[in-house]
Amino acid sequence: MLAWKKAVEHQVESTAGKPGTNPSCIQFQSAGLLEAEKSVKGDANDGKTSSQPLKVRHKDQSSKNILRQASDWKIQFDLELDSLTSPKRAKAFPSEIAVVSGEGSCPDGVVWSMETKTVIMLELTSPWEENFDKWHKRKMRKYNQLVLDLEEGKHNGVKWNAQLLCVEIGARGALHEMAWGRMCGTFGITKGTRKALRDAMQDAAIQCSHFIFLCRYHKKWEPQALRDTWVPPKKGNSTSSKMASAETCGKSSESSEDVRSTQASSDKDSSSPLLIKTVFAVISEDMIR
Repeated sequence: MLAWKKAVEHQVESTAGKPGTNPSCIQFQSAGLLEAEKSVKGDANDGKTSSQPLKVRHKDQSSKNILRQASDWKIQFDLELDSLTSPKRAKAFPSEIAVVSGEGSCPDGVVWSMETKTVIMLELTSPWEENFDKWHKRKMRKYNQLVLDLEEGKHNGVKWNAQLLCVEIGARGALHEMAWGRMCGTFGITKGTRKALRDAMQDAAIQCSHFIFLCRYHKKWEPQALRDTWVPPKKGNSTSSKMASAETCGKSSESSEDVRSTQASSDKDSSSPLLIKTVFAVISEDMIR
């Protein structure tokens, strides 16, 4: 989540309100993902979500950078808890948009412009990869009523252009590709920035899963500092990227014993994203056994 916030801030700073053209591209839509979203309308209501038809936005928005339409973007991500012992959210939904509370009122991130009356709600989930569609549908349903109310002007009498972007990244670092592509297209995140964000979010997911695995026998969970894996993209880093890729391929053939010994060698080395990925692969093998 921290990497996502920094990437959006980077994108707002570099493109907000600036004219430009995005490269034309063909945006493929996943039939499975679309059906999962549309099927919410026919699902039985669980009593906690809206019974209204699901607000699905696709069209050609994923190929446009919405940030270029305004220069007064504000960003809010809920990265802190009210206290170390309470799961209550520290930040409420921005009051200048709407005063709401309860279930489906506090997404992980909100990006909005008062100038164009546009609000983009962001929700991140890190499930097991086989549950991508299930959780995507659940989160779309959870915030569906809020999207509808904002677009109908039920809060403060202002009709908003409201969008909901639910992104899933698996516990082992895999991305829900279509949801990921839609989010990147909406913010105009391409090339170096897209790769930097993908690497940062994958590294954070893998490192967190690794830590949870190591603490599996702990009876009490101690609050941990956020993992800052975001590295701003730099121009002309294609060579270093290729070298890193080659190094990854070379190290992927290490034996389990070598990886475990390398993991214990030093704290500095153990924080390496490359090593974490390799170690987590070994852990996954152990879990399967």
